[in-house]
Amino acid sequence: MTTSLKTTCPSVIQKALAAGLAWVLLAALAAAPALAQLVDEKNLDPRTRMNLLGMQGPIFKPMPEEYLRIGNSASIVGNHRYAIRMLNEAIDLGGLPMDKLSQAYTSRGISKSRSNQLTEAVRDFAKALEANPSNAPALYYLGETLRNLGLFTEAIVALNQAIALKPNYARAYYLRGTVWMIMGDNRLAADDFGMATNYDASISDAYYMRAMVLEKMGLLNKALASLKTFRVHNPLDKSITLLIKGLEQKIKKQGKAS
Repeated sequence: MTTSLKTTCPSVIQKALAAGLAWVLLAALAAAPALAQLVDEKNLDPRTRMNLLGMQGPIFKPMPEEYLRIGNSASIVGNHRYAIRMLNEAIDLGGLPMDKLSQAYTSRGISKSRSNQLTEAVRDFAKALEANPSNAPALYYLGETLRNLGLFTEAIVALNQAIALKPNYARAYYLRGTVWMIMGDNRLAADDFGMATNYDASISDAYYMRAMVLEKMGLLNKALASLKTFRVHNPLDKSITLLIKGLEQKIKKQGKAS
């Protein structure tokens, strides 16, 4: 019917490491927007610097990009162990352009996150943003991983930055809405679910989630409208018809009481 809000049960150490990494990264990005145009080679991570030097020098070969292509494909289809192995090769060989190096770290971070290596995934997203601070998907997946670690404030900060870079980022609005919902801020959750559907009406789960938070806020007619829109996108889901009938009965009772 709808995407469930999945959270893991990370250890205290894992959460502390990820929180520290996230705050250092996010503070650096907020304080230095010019990084998107300028990269100081001296301060780069050693692997990042090796890639930059390899790209500039005679040792550059096209092979890393082939590993990147295979790794990206494996990550997309869910073969995360193989994806991590291929992306390791792409990164370790050196010579990737900075935008593709950022892509490699992002894809490896996604595969690590899907493999429940959450703190390692946070590190990879940090490296992706070091190589390209304008990498909005890296911020999105960083936000998702931080949410799954239970680091909700940090997740919101990451998603705020993703949306600042890409104001029509529908998936980021949806994900941020789920974080607000977990945190109990139904108004902000409803606003974000609404923005998600404004920019991409195909994210049908946003209609359902918005209906749930609107109902909690007592805005039953708006919740009903959102639920009916969800049914349009999911006509075979019979349970929605029952939810709609239940909500209609609540509205009738509310009308009689007033």
